[in-house]
Amino acid sequence: MSPVLVTGGNGYLGTQLVAALLRDGREVRATVRSLDREMGLREAVRRGGADGAGLEVVAADLMS
Repeated sequence: MSPVLVTGGNGYLGTQLVAALLRDGREVRATVRSLDREMGLREAVRRGGADGAGLEVVAADLMS
């Protein structure tokens, strides 16, 4: 199964969606504006009851 791309992964809805997908066993690639926000996203996913092992976080360059 292909990874699911979630844009705006560190927003409220994004973190909820990422956590739900991970709990469902899906691999997720989430975009954030800055990789400085990765730890916050991973913490939110854990609070949502998901293991972050299947999560890839990438920085989205909004200018390109």
